[in-house]
Amino acid sequence: MRQIALSEWAKSLETMDYVGEWHTHPEIHPQPSALDLQEWQQICRRRKELMVFMIQGILGSWVGVGLHRDIRHATSV
Repeated sequence: MRQIALSEWAKSLETMDYVGEWHTHPEIHPQPSALDLQEWQQICRRRKELMVFMIQGILGSWVGVGLHRDIRHATSV
């Protein structure tokens, strides 16, 4: 995965940037934990761009966006 990311970054002439975080939860329909939200808020405070956050569960996923300290649920799939 790291090699793919580095290759894509090089192809973009080193302009591609970090867009967010993702991880999994062992839940059918995942929800962010208090720790998830706290860590995402820290990321958003350090970044000026809109960030994307995703949690993949057993049958569905949770997707949200964040800007500054505000994390908003975008969709559940």
